[in-house]
Formats: sequence, structure tokens, C-alpha cells
Amino acid sequence: MIRRPPRSTQSRSSAASDVYKRQFQVITKKYGGSINIMMESETIDIPTVLPLLPVRDMVMYPSVILPLFVGRDMSINAVEKSLSKDRLILVTAQKDLTDEDPLPGRIHSVGVVSQIMRMLRLPDGRVKILIQGLKKATVKEYVQETPTFLVRIEPV
Repeated sequence: MIRRPPRSTQSRSSAASDVYKRQFQVITKKYGGSINIMMESETIDIPTVLPLLPVRDMVMYPSVILPLFVGRDMSINAVEKSLSKDRLILVTAQKDLTDEDPLPGRIHSVGVVSQIMRMLRLPDGRVKILIQGLKKATVKEYVQETPTFLVRIEPV
């Protein structure tokens, strides 16, 4: 005779709801100078002014983890500025892929606030970063344009 383990007293729908409760949740609230994002037990305050990283050939989305190779001086400066503060950066796509030094009008105004998880300097001068998208945001104004873009953002 084969004995089966006793059935759980928890219903299937209750077990499924527990799984959904444990999944990644993003809750945003706007406070004076920052945006508060809660991820499970970790809270990240996003400042309203962030360095901007314009990227070619890709679009960033929230909750996505991507490796990026950064080679332009302006972009490397943005990464270094982000790493010196809170590791947060706004990633947006360029409108023209062939543009080496894009102007503010040639960069899309919607991007994703991302956290730099890892950074590696390569021998050829480029930087490889691993970033995770956190929250969509819109560029409201360009605060600084040299040596890197600093932008004022608003969450979407």
C-alpha cells in the first residue's frame, strides 16, 4: 500500500495569492525632492535630478536587467557621476543611431530610471555596466549639458 502525504489545508487560490504577494512589487509615492520606490523589503529614494545615459540600438524597460557597453566620454561621465552618488541613472534612447554627440532634441523624452548594479573598466577605455530598470520617467528639463547631461525627471 502506498501512502500519500496529507493534503494541505490551504486552498489553491489562497496559495496562488501568497505567491503573487511575494512577487516583485513597485509602489511609488512622490515626496518633495525624491520619488520613493519600494521593492519587497528595500526602499530606494530616486532624486528628481539624475544623470542621463542616451543609448543607441536598444530600449530599456522597468524590471529588466541588461549589460551595456559605454564608450562615449559624455556617457562614461554620466556613469561615473551616478556611481559617485546613488548608482541611479536615467536611460533613454536616441532618435538617430548615427549621432555620436546627441543634442537634447535628438534624445527621446521618456526613459527608465535604472540602477547600476556592476561596473567593469575595459582595457580599450570603454566601460561595461550591468543595469536594472526601476521606473519609467519623463525628462522635464535639462539642468546641465556638459560634461554630461543632468535632467530633471517626473515619474510616469
